[in-house]
Amino acid sequence: MKKSFLAVLVMGLALLATSCGPKSPEADFTGPISVKGTVSGISDGAVVRLSLVGEPTPIDSAIVEGESFLLHSAKVNGPSAASLTIYFGEPDSTGEQKTISERIFLEGFPLTVESTGETEETFGLAVRGSAANEAQLELNEALKPHASQYAALVEEYLSKETAPERRIEVYRQLDAVDSVMTIIQQEAIRKNMGNTLGLTLLRNQFHGMNPDTVLSLIQKVPESISKSPYGEPMTARLTEWAEKQIATAIGKDYLDITLQTPEGEDLSLSDLVSKNKLVLVDFWASWCGPCRLEMPNVVKAYKIFKEKGLEIVGISLDNNLEAWKKAIKDDGITWPQMSDLQGWKSAAATLYGVSSIPSTILIDAEGKIVAKNLRGDELNAKISELLP
Repeated sequence: MKKSFLAVLVMGLALLATSCGPKSPEADFTGPISVKGTVSGISDGAVVRLSLVGEPTPIDSAIVEGESFLLHSAKVNGPSAASLTIYFGEPDSTGEQKTISERIFLEGFPLTVESTGETEETFGLAVRGSAANEAQLELNEALKPHASQYAALVEEYLSKETAPERRIEVYRQLDAVDSVMTIIQQEAIRKNMGNTLGLTLLRNQFHGMNPDTVLSLIQKVPESISKSPYGEPMTARLTEWAEKQIATAIGKDYLDITLQTPEGEDLSLSDLVSKNKLVLVDFWASWCGPCRLEMPNVVKAYKIFKEKGLEIVGISLDNNLEAWKKAIKDDGITWPQMSDLQGWKSAAATLYGVSSIPSTILIDAEGKIVAKNLRGDELNAKISELLP
């Protein structure tokens, strides 16, 4: 599934430099925050911590008293996304407390936080007070039934009691539910590019979207968000990604890359393209669960189509040689493999704008990219079409 996860990068910066989006008054806020919480069922002494996304150190904290708290010490420079976490209950044997956490957009103050659920097992948080936070509540409600279904399917897939045939069917159902959730989130993106939620969701969903669409959406981001410390790095990265996707789109010539095999020998993509009718480039990693789940489908395709002119080359985003080698052996991979063991900093991933894995590219004998990001039955059908 997507990473997730599992949905735009260079042209957008140039567009933003020559045009201005609509202003968002609540996103212009710069100064001390104001977040008031009412948390029924949470005992006095519980600790509330507020941390900016990607930052380990909290920017503010409070103690629950009388089932309420107030965060008002931190200051923000423009709209930001943060995580609000409440630590409550007696520590367990490992010293860990129970927690409830929710994403919160720091804009449009004052904000309010209310607890939801009637028991510790069902506690949640609802943040209100700005367009982004209200839209997030709406999105959470839309996703809730599908998220529950997804979680149940994952549990069934991982169960040792699930038969191999049933596991294949569960995997297909997981992919279908994931697709529905992606559609819901992409619709939320389109509706919310005028507030911080839209750009945040776009950052998480861009890898499954048309790059031209992503560039168009970036133009709708208010300058107060796109030029903020939170928004500017995202618009830059998204724009860069979109430009690379356009450069490596279906119909474009492939870009050559030379990396090392597990044995340390140089291997170039051109070595394989020049000798085969069709080359499948498979970006994966030993640590990537969805990649490993998909691998039996790739193994099956190789057995069926190798004699017809298919070659596969795996490009691993691993950074551990031994883990990479073990996964190759465990998954029964017999086709060429290459990597620079740089993880997400892989030169090949950067060259092709790969932002999530598994990710695939099909290259024909003329060196043209003929398909991208196909998996399972869709991948087999496309290869069958190209190698009748």
